[in-house]
Amino acid sequence: MTDQTSDMLEAVPIFRLVCPNSDELVGIEYHWNNGEAGILWSGDPIENFVRRPINGEEGQER
Repeated sequence: MTDQTSDMLEAVPIFRLVCPNSDELVGIEYHWNNGEAGILWSGDPIENFVRRPINGEEGQER
């Protein structure tokens, strides 16, 4: 096992995921330093959500 910082996985929050009907936050999408992406849901996953970039740009429909 190594103790190098470069071996540690880190994630950066990229998008807030919100319900288009209620504007309620339903999850956060993260991008990991190994190139993968993942979603942390605040409850049950939903199929219809809007991505709102953390940096404040306009949301993207999904």
